[in-house]
Amino acid sequence: MDWQIQARSKGCMKCGTPFGEGDPYYCLLAEVDDGLARSDYCQACWQEVAQETLTAPTAISTWRGVVPPKLMPPDEPIKRTTAETLLGKYLHSTGADEKNFCFILGLILERKRILKQRQVMHDEHRGAKLVVYEHARSGESYVIEDPGLSLAELEQVHGQVAAILERERISAS
Repeated sequence: MDWQIQARSKGCMKCGTPFGEGDPYYCLLAEVDDGLARSDYCQACWQEVAQETLTAPTAISTWRGVVPPKLMPPDEPIKRTTAETLLGKYLHSTGADEKNFCFILGLILERKRILKQRQVMHDEHRGAKLVVYEHARSGESYVIEDPGLSLAELEQVHGQVAAILERERISAS
């Protein structure tokens, strides 16, 4: 038998008081003609109906819950405009840390669909793999060297990226 149980209601089934974040609620699951029915109650109303509800032959289960806080979308580790600005600033840097940083920024912006990968080239002269990106809105092209990072190097690169972001945060203050 496939049971369809509705989600928590927005308010008390008896008095209609809406449930707010952190409010306790009490739930009764009972058999009805066509399956199961869920009823949610505030604490005050539950005290009034609990005795008769718990002894009803149709009662299957009861539980207490707390309305969770609304989930806020997580902050972006790097805002889009910040990532674009930093890419422009560090794109022509020659240091290994900055090259790794630009590569990571390129990946972030590609994932956010700000940059589109257009081509991957091999520069025989430098022995490097180059990724050509195009800005989705402006059409501007970026050529970013792929440092060929291995999984073992990611922790080190994470530290490099964090150091550059911290340096940028301090200079912006």
